[in-house]
Amino acid sequence: MNAKEGAVSIIDTTAMRTLRTVQLKPGLEYAALTPNGTLFVNDEDANEIEVVDIRRGTAAAPIALPGCTEPSGLAYDAKTDRLIAACANGKAAIVTGSNRKLSQLVDIATGPDAVILDPQRRLAFIPCGRDGVLDVLSLEGPIVTRVGRIKTAAGARTGALDPDSGAIYLPTASFTLPAQPGARPVATPGTFRVLVVKPA
Repeated sequence: MNAKEGAVSIIDTTAMRTLRTVQLKPGLEYAALTPNGTLFVNDEDANEIEVVDIRRGTAAAPIALPGCTEPSGLAYDAKTDRLIAACANGKAAIVTGSNRKLSQLVDIATGPDAVILDPQRRLAFIPCGRDGVLDVLSLEGPIVTRVGRIKTAAGARTGALDPDSGAIYLPTASFTLPAQPGARPVATPGTFRVLVVKPA
């Protein structure tokens, strides 16, 4: 995902070359790929999910996300054919992949940047760095529900899952607020750490 250019580069990792580039719009964030070759990409600037047919290298109509601003993290649950997008305004947008429509908004904390899917345990985790919490969503049932909130640390807004143990790893650091409004916080040297959240 080339955020500023608004394009997706499809790369052959064996030959180490770009096969094609699909032009979308600027503001691209996380992407999620379905088994049938459809790529969904969050567009933070347009508040929508862009859609790409990977096999054909063509773009389809985007999915509008009313009620979701600046979507960043994105994951696809193949079992339920649902996309989960993390939104900056304290919402998780749930979209049905087949009909490409928003089905619900789930309340989450603020400052997310990733959606971490655990398909084996039927959970999705959204680390929210501004509030310093990890929201836990259940993927079971006809709707997605928030079933837990774990205190983490400010700045912990992305991470990785160990699929075997179910442990979540969240990188963060200590930050100082910038002097200019709207600028990003600055990490304090020597404070980087990885938080580990293990299943109960």
